[in-house]
Amino acid sequence: YAEELAELERGGLFKQEASHVEYAVIDKAGRLQIPANYLQADEFKEKNKVRVEMEEGRIVLYPPED
Repeated sequence: YAEELAELERGGLFKQEASHVEYAVIDKAGRLQIPANYLQADEFKEKNKVRVEMEEGRIVLYPPED
């Protein structure tokens, strides 16, 4: 047991993987609330608008063009 515990502490038995999926919230009016940490990226920081495009069935948000 001690050897297995030591291996766990070293991270050898389990690989570290993403533990969660990040979601945005869409209200009934169609407003989208994006996780705050995404909006702290330099491209979006202190902006109140984003550029929106549909690409291959996905909604993609871009920083506004200056």
